[in-house]
Amino acid sequence: MSLDTRSRELADLSGTVDSMIAANQQFDNQLSTLTRQVDSQLEDLPLRIARIERTLDKIPGVANQARSAWLLAEAEYFMRIANAQLNLAGNVDVSLRALALADEKLRDLADPGLTRVRSLLSDEQTALRAVPRPDAEGIILALGSLARSLDTLPLNRDAPGRFGSTGSAEKNESGLQRAWRVITDAFFSIVSVKRDDNAVKPLMSAAEESMLIRTLDIELQISRLALIRNEKDLYQRSLQAVTERLELYFDTESAEVIAALAAVDKAATAELPGELPNISGSLALLLGVRNEAAAP
Repeated sequence: MSLDTRSRELADLSGTVDSMIAANQQFDNQLSTLTRQVDSQLEDLPLRIARIERTLDKIPGVANQARSAWLLAEAEYFMRIANAQLNLAGNVDVSLRALALADEKLRDLADPGLTRVRSLLSDEQTALRAVPRPDAEGIILALGSLARSLDTLPLNRDAPGRFGSTGSAEKNESGLQRAWRVITDAFFSIVSVKRDDNAVKPLMSAAEESMLIRTLDIELQISRLALIRNEKDLYQRSLQAVTERLELYFDTESAEVIAALAAVDKAATAELPGELPNISGSLALLLGVRNEAAAP
């Protein structure tokens, strides 16, 4: 396949990845706004609710029953917030705070029948505290800065001994994984080793150098998108590919490339959460207890 054709494919793919990043950014912005609103509510609600509880305490004859129902409703509300924040936004901190508030309400009820719910809540909070929380925003900004500096990195004019693609299985690939494979295949299909009496020759034309920069740029975009989507394996593979190409095709003795490799290495050492824990058990148990209590 011709270089022009591969260039067009990469340009189309770059546009697709840009669109995916823009869509994810818009979604993240909406989630961030929602998270700030929920966070603000979690800060203000305890004071507001305490005032309502004091009012309920003054109502003759219904104070205890109304207060218990109110506390149960609060606990359920906070549990639902915790689940929504974890499942939709992957926000561990807000989920932890919401579960802690739910546990406070159940504690205030002092109902032995809710001990199992509190025990499960404790287990879920422990599981959330164990989830790694990397500085995703900082990593994304650092990788974006590296992508913008690719044009300034000095190339290594000595040919590496061989080129090859590790390839990847096409089965069970996500859209992002498929994009990563297309980039890898496109790049290695246009690179070849040329030797004349064992003398090393420059490998790439100006167009091929441009494609190298473009593939690296898309790799970095994919790694950022994989971080946002918490696709741990793809994140590591894309950063590894960036490292390998920087070492193969760029002057690793220059300060710029050394700094670039250090930035990629730092990003690669970040521990991503992987699969988030399931914290829906306490909510399901609470609803079950409430339904049993309401049954005639």
